[in-house]
Amino acid sequence: MKKVNPHGGHRERTREELKNLGANSFYDHKLLEVYLYPFIPRKDTNEIAHALLDTFGSLKNIIYADWKELTPIKGMTEIAALNISLLPEIIKRVNYQYELAAERIDNFLQAKNIAIASLSDKPKEEVLLICLDTSGKIVRKRIISQGGLNEAYVNPRTVSEEAFRFSADKILIAHNHPSGIAEPSKNDLDFTVSLTLALAYLDIILIDHIIVAKNDAYSFKKEGLIAKALSEHIDKLPQKVVADIKKETNLW
Repeated sequence: MKKVNPHGGHRERTREELKNLGANSFYDHKLLEVYLYPFIPRKDTNEIAHALLDTFGSLKNIIYADWKELTPIKGMTEIAALNISLLPEIIKRVNYQYELAAERIDNFLQAKNIAIASLSDKPKEEVLLICLDTSGKIVRKRIISQGGLNEAYVNPRTVSEEAFRFSADKILIAHNHPSGIAEPSKNDLDFTVSLTLALAYLDIILIDHIIVAKNDAYSFKKEGLIAKALSEHIDKLPQKVVADIKKETNLW
């Protein structure tokens, strides 16, 4: 006698919901539940999804866990755990392809993706400099400093010279923290303030300084630190730079 999957009706309804409403309508547990369907065909993957989230705390923690950490969860199978473990590498390669194809930067998400793709797997600190023209087109992109496990040094003058050499109107700086902690150090803060002002006096905008820690990212622009540095010296800055800074803020 052919075995009947007791969860078949629920799965079919969920698939219809996915087709009609899209994945963005699903909560985290439901996304995970549906993802597990092909790998765990005859069990209640809703319960397994909840158990995974209860144990690891978030989707991010689940997909970045070692597959051997996933298998002890009740109902999990080795094939399901192995397929979940593929997701970080897939994400990394998609981000890398995104970075290779990028010709311009128009918003923070693009900047973040490029920074993560370029720096997330580096074992030592590196500093990425991206020069852009007034429309956001990338005119130069290269690593300008490679350091140790904890620090890579770069002088604001080096950045300014590179910007002049390629007639950049805007600059994006990114560096990585191999420790996996995206929070800025005091040196990071001091450097960002110095670079923001040095570029502003030259009529060049620092659109952001992004710290990459694996697949996490910290934005000095989003945290308001670049705006704060500029506001304290805004009376001394060229009016064109002030106007451009206000316009750029709307994109971040």
